[in-house]
Amino acid sequence: MRGSIYLVKINSQRTVPALCLKANGESFIFAQLRTAKKEDQLQQAGYMKRKYRKKRVLQEQKETNDPKNIDGVFIGKPKGLKTHSVVMVKRLFKVNEEAVGELISEVSEDTVVRCLKILKEVKITDHLQQELKQLQQKVQFAQLHNERYDHHEKRIDQIRKKLNYPTTPPSSNKAYLNYREVPTDKHITIYRG
Repeated sequence: MRGSIYLVKINSQRTVPALCLKANGESFIFAQLRTAKKEDQLQQAGYMKRKYRKKRVLQEQKETNDPKNIDGVFIGKPKGLKTHSVVMVKRLFKVNEEAVGELISEVSEDTVVRCLKILKEVKITDHLQQELKQLQQKVQFAQLHNERYDHHEKRIDQIRKKLNYPTTPPSSNKAYLNYREVPTDKHITIYRG
């Protein structure tokens, strides 16, 4: 069952081709397939045609570092499929045996392992992006309330390195971003003169 491509009934109106990734007793986890574009085939080969070598090298680095490019696995054209296909790792369906239709094709175990590995990377990337967004909101809130936020900035830099985003240059070494430091433990007296 694992590594087989079936027609899967998602709801009463839709039936899509999908690759079986896991079989847990009566339920199965499938990843939807789509037809491959030229960019998908080139990404798997790791080569982009460019006029100048420097641009080609930069383009290859951008492709490997960009987290948006890890959402699918190119499986080619296995016997039984009409076109070259890509497994969309983010489109997962948990279905019962009744929703599984006819067998279309088989793929190797290596393809399934690669899909599961990329699925794990996608989950980690999504988690880090959510954490990055929350930390950026906390930094803005701390700036508004004139509080310390240097520990948040350190964590933001760590996350940006993990996600291969360009690091932001430090704007200031002061914790309060050049705001006047206000004591927070006592009552603040305002002098009007």
